[in-house]
Amino acid sequence: MEAIKTLSNSLQDEGESESEGLIPRNLNMFKPILPIAAVSALMHTFMMLETHIYVPYLYSRVSCCNSADDMLQSAYDVTDPDLLKAMRVDAHKEGVHLSMISEDRIAACSVPTFPKSSNHWSMSAHCSNKAYVQQSAQGVMAVMKPLQKLFGFMFLPLGGALADTFGRQPILALYAGGLCLACLLLSLDAQLQGAWGNILVYASGCLLGLSFQPKDTILSAAVADILGNNQVAKCRTFVGLRSLDGAISLATNVAVYLFLTHHPEAYVYPWLAFASLALLTGVFVCLVMKETLKTKVGNYDEAHMEPQTQVPLPGFLRFPAWKAIWKDEILLLQAVLAFFFYAYFLGSVTVKTSYLSLIGFHIEDTLLPEIIASLTIYLAAPILLLLLKQVGVFSLSICGNLIFAGSFFFLGPYTYLVSDWGPYLAAALFQLALLVVLPAFQTIISDRLEPDIQAEGQAAISAIGTLGGVVGIP
Repeated sequence: MEAIKTLSNSLQDEGESESEGLIPRNLNMFKPILPIAAVSALMHTFMMLETHIYVPYLYSRVSCCNSADDMLQSAYDVTDPDLLKAMRVDAHKEGVHLSMISEDRIAACSVPTFPKSSNHWSMSAHCSNKAYVQQSAQGVMAVMKPLQKLFGFMFLPLGGALADTFGRQPILALYAGGLCLACLLLSLDAQLQGAWGNILVYASGCLLGLSFQPKDTILSAAVADILGNNQVAKCRTFVGLRSLDGAISLATNVAVYLFLTHHPEAYVYPWLAFASLALLTGVFVCLVMKETLKTKVGNYDEAHMEPQTQVPLPGFLRFPAWKAIWKDEILLLQAVLAFFFYAYFLGSVTVKTSYLSLIGFHIEDTLLPEIIASLTIYLAAPILLLLLKQVGVFSLSICGNLIFAGSFFFLGPYTYLVSDWGPYLAAALFQLALLVVLPAFQTIISDRLEPDIQAEGQAAISAIGTLGGVVGIP
């Protein structure tokens, strides 16, 4: 209910009073926003799946020490004194036999299989060496993420230009189809147990990227179609959409946490279930969401909701938004900021699960900081909506990036030097920073673009951001 109120309040005209019949007018304006919010939340689910299911799945498919060609190098021998001591204690407690080369070394392929309740469980049924499992999975991520961002860099401008030509609805349906295909490929990879190498996980990882920047650029354009030049209303709507995404994130994270507590070894059917959700999302886009691209831009008018199809095919291939960005100093600055933002944002997201596992979190417990931190959105969103008109979107953008810096401080130095509560404090600040930065970013860009290049302009700057993501991913 809070999220619905947030969206409704975002559409109020700042110059009118409550006595002038705002409720009917607001409900009329709210009508086209609600399906947009639903599509945003549904597609946001797949970004959460990439973050919290994709990585554990990569762990589960690692294999080692099962044949002469599958043996590990001595670099994966266990030699750290503290780790050896902890493994001895855990082995005695769990009744696991330790086969040691010497008093201070366990051979890489002699690491025993600890039970799933143990901190030393490798997270793979096919390899008991936890260090190798983590490094192998992170190695796949280190290749997949740059590929995903390069795919986004090439696809984002084209998708935005197509959305400005043929409408928001067909491109969003196409993106939902891409998410469905990604989940089907992962289900096939799980069925084949990685027999085709990493090609399927790389391809699916690229397609899962459609749930983030590509989706956001089209939905940002759809909001601009409806609200026109009303900066405060647009920014408040983007905050409301982010709040709804946060609600879905909380529900998704809890569901994923409960799923991971069972320590699954097979992911065929879960990926098929996610493919079904993507298919339903596409059906929702086609049947429920109305097309917002129109010949007349301004206040929402249902009489002018016909798709703009007059632009000839060669028109969108000229990519006019790039010229607009180059000529506008503010847009050019946003492109530079997007490059650095996605460098540190995507870099941190990529290594977060492995980092938390490294400092002692069970794979399912890596979700706990984010689950608890999701409550930050509901505490911060009402305050942000009240302060938005006074503070301004540029100040919000600066504050959001400073909050990100604080998040990284708590996740790194504070956790190591002060308290184990660091990841929880860091996650809360991270959610707050996202709530502040992304709506401000979307609003600034939307205000500087002409109505006929909204999607392409948002996509072009996001594409520059994806290059920063390639740089930032370790």
